[in-house]
Amino acid sequence: MFSRADGRKRADVSAFAGNRCMIGVVTAVLGAMLGWMRARKLGGNRLDCLQYASVFAIIGFVLGLGVTIALDHQGVF
Repeated sequence: MFSRADGRKRADVSAFAGNRCMIGVVTAVLGAMLGWMRARKLGGNRLDCLQYASVFAIIGFVLGLGVTIALDHQGVF
């Protein structure tokens, strides 16, 4: 068991176990879909859509990772 800073105990699990990793994956997929739709709306071809989707997926993942860290810091997970 590992102790938190406040003295509470938590189970010995990996940092990517359970639902924590899913927040980043979900926000990355949502970001990719938004990027693809944005590129299509601007009249881009397939490569434009892939570029927008990848950039939006990275942004979505970073935001999801920030949410995961914030929730973990608050003790939600």
